Amino acid sequence: ETIPCTTSNTLTLCPSSSSQIQKISSQFTILTCSSTACTKKRRSLYMDEYETFASLYSRKEEEEDEEGQRLYANVKMEESPCLGSCQFAPVVAVEHEDYEGTVGLEGMDGLELNTRVFHKVITE
Repeated sequence: ETIPCTTSNTLTLCPSSSSQIQKISSQFTILTCSSTACTKKRRSLYMDEYETFASLYSRKEEEEDEEGQRLYANVKMEESPCLGSCQFAPVVAVEHEDYEGTVGLEGMDGLELNTRVFHKVITE
């Protein structure tokens, strides 16, 4: 069951329980690009080559509901070869088990939606 909620003037269906969030989140995989361009860009920003992956992994593991249940522990995390947006390095993409390839998500700007990749990700 979902309940309506509003995010930035958009009506969205939101999970009504922690177990629903856990079930829905298990359908997603976060891909952090580990290609040469993304690795070089991280180094130029004084970041470790694994910092993006580690930060996102840590964030998903730490997010808890009011009862202390980890909400996003079921989200899969993977390092990925080139995601095709080297000029916007470092990049992160999201896959959903029901779709082929990466998906566009609410919060992406127009160019990110076109490429279905988050651009210039330097913090989680």
